[in-house]
Amino acid sequence: MSTRLIWLAALVVGLSSSVAHAREWPEVNGELPPLNLGANDAAVLIGIGDYFLLPDITNADRNAVDWNRYLQKVRGIPNVNVRMLLNADATKENIIEATQNAAKQVKPGGTLWFIYVGHGASAPDHTDGMLLGSDTQQTELSLVSRGVAQKDLLAIIDGGAQTNAVIMFDACFSGTTADGKPLVPNSQASVIIKRVEPPAGRAAILSASDLVAGPLPQHNRPAFTYLMLGSMRGWADADKDQTVTITEAFDYTKNVLEDKVRDRVQVPSLNGNKTIVLAKGATEEGPNLIDIIANPGKSGGLFSTVSAPVLDVSKFAGGAFGDISIPVEQARDDALEAADSTVASAASRRDAWCRFAGIDDKNPYKDEAAKQCASWTSYVAADAKLEQSMGMDYNVLIDYLGLKRRTDDEKRRAVAQFVDIYGRYDDRQEVRAAKLAAANMDNGAPPGISKDDDGDGILFDSCPNEAEDMDGDNDTDGCPEKNVIENLDDAGFHLHAFTFNYFRLDLGVGFGVGLWDQKGVPSRFGDISYKPFVGASTRLTFAFAEAAVRYDVDLSRDFADGGGHLTGELGARIFGIGPWTPSLGLDYRNVGNFATGRPGGLGVYFANTFLFTPEFSMRLSYRQGLGDVRSVLPIHTVMLETSITFIDPSGSAFFDLLGEMCE
Repeated sequence: MSTRLIWLAALVVGLSSSVAHAREWPEVNGELPPLNLGANDAAVLIGIGDYFLLPDITNADRNAVDWNRYLQKVRGIPNVNVRMLLNADATKENIIEATQNAAKQVKPGGTLWFIYVGHGASAPDHTDGMLLGSDTQQTELSLVSRGVAQKDLLAIIDGGAQTNAVIMFDACFSGTTADGKPLVPNSQASVIIKRVEPPAGRAAILSASDLVAGPLPQHNRPAFTYLMLGSMRGWADADKDQTVTITEAFDYTKNVLEDKVRDRVQVPSLNGNKTIVLAKGATEEGPNLIDIIANPGKSGGLFSTVSAPVLDVSKFAGGAFGDISIPVEQARDDALEAADSTVASAASRRDAWCRFAGIDDKNPYKDEAAKQCASWTSYVAADAKLEQSMGMDYNVLIDYLGLKRRTDDEKRRAVAQFVDIYGRYDDRQEVRAAKLAAANMDNGAPPGISKDDDGDGILFDSCPNEAEDMDGDNDTDGCPEKNVIENLDDAGFHLHAFTFNYFRLDLGVGFGVGLWDQKGVPSRFGDISYKPFVGASTRLTFAFAEAAVRYDVDLSRDFADGGGHLTGELGARIFGIGPWTPSLGLDYRNVGNFATGRPGGLGVYFANTFLFTPEFSMRLSYRQGLGDVRSVLPIHTVMLETSITFIDPSGSAFFDLLGEMCE
């Protein structure tokens, strides 16, 4: 291991101090004053702790029962509008039926609640998550056939008359248990690449994790819905206004999971409406998180996680009234409030203690406050250094896993050591990847992770050898964004009406042949003659529309004798088949006839563009003149153009060439 990590380990161990005795996680079923907010609500509550054939989930049904108690007794949802499915009752058919009934029962102004605690899996194409019914078997086919797709549930929920919908999935969608073992023997963990989006405006989807979901340390309840329910009881009310929003509850839950869970990756997500108010009159105090140990004894290796400084409150007992200083006492209040807070960040604690220590006048606590300031400052600095070193050490880990002379046990220990050090940053892709590697190796499979070889910042990458286009559309699949017009790999039919985000400007040159009808000019076709011409064009494509200006020179006539023609085109690209892009439109020859005095002529054209590469194309066009000016303008023309892309959102051959010349 690197010298930097050994030095950092020594620093971390030096910062670690004795931890206060662990306190238990509180119950979430105690009596609270009724809020009477749910008269128009409906709810579906599902808790599957006892599966027929899949591994059980301890107390999943207990979480659902506690939610049922809260929603009816505190929220005030009528009993007839709540459907709770526990264990054997929670089959696919019953889940769908209960959701359909809830969508019919909920009223305008109300909230539709859907709470699921159980196993999940990724759909075969990794674009959706499956909620597994209690009768699901341990086969890939059964995961799909006995599971309920998220998108199907969302479609049902969207049909209700509710103002808001709160949808919670306390399940992982990698097809594994809380300890990373696969639900289907000899299978590998897989993650959702593209998450299903909730219906616009009304619904919020909260998901426990894509990879692994499980309990809190020293607690045998599924963590996500337990913490979300506690948040609504008042634990997440950071501003003490007795109102808990969905964002407050989610942030509290995410922070607790991040701070306390060390033996797995569990990164929850919130999508959709983030303005929903979950509870009012919420006054219950949550547990003091600093007093709860995070998986004691789990590490057992050279490195340990950073432990927060311990506060001896007796050092800050009040002094005689006559010597009191209000500024000092106010700073003392702020520091002790930060120390007791269950949601304050390490940086905010550091700042509170350092402000307290910075008061010199009549400050009997200055020395002790300075010690706390120094401890929290070192803690924050060490924590930051750990996170900064993650990227480099992840690459070291990948190289180590590729060594041929290292045993599987040695590689597993290396992965475990990385997770021990960086597991607290479980929202980082490196940690997700390392924990996925650990799960795969425990199942006898290869690690299944790699470096960010294409430099797009995406490790769970569908296109590991191609960098993301980074076009600002929040796409994180790692694949370049390719418009259907320029994507030569997409065979088949496509409509250009769907490409409103696409434009390009081409510059082209071409050679053509025109068919003239010139009186008194004999040829083997009578008065008809063929004449060659060359031209230069600029063509702008935007969505399915195209416009062009082209200048042609008749090679059989002098320029001064009317051999040049300026043509304007306006048309549409109708459809495409692979790289072929047919289009049609109108043109007008001699658009400047008011200045030149030459006759103009309206025509209709049909063309087909073939994209050899996204930068270079060829265009074959046919024009039929509509006006009676055939003695000076061709009746028919056929032209072949070669074009280079001058301006394109996805790159320009012209500018690329210019850049290379400048270098």
